[in-house]
Amino acid sequence: ADNDNSKKRENLIGSVFVPGENKNAGWIDANVFGTLELLK
Repeated sequence: ADNDNSKKRENLIGSVFVPGENKNAGWIDANVFGTLELLK
């Protein structure tokens, strides 16, 4: 996410396509991002 001194967040880059109109959900619900599995 980024904010260049404005009163709202300007950009949020995710890893999963979000269909429909609710493309601004990433800051509320992390389910719009992909799953990452850490392996040793």
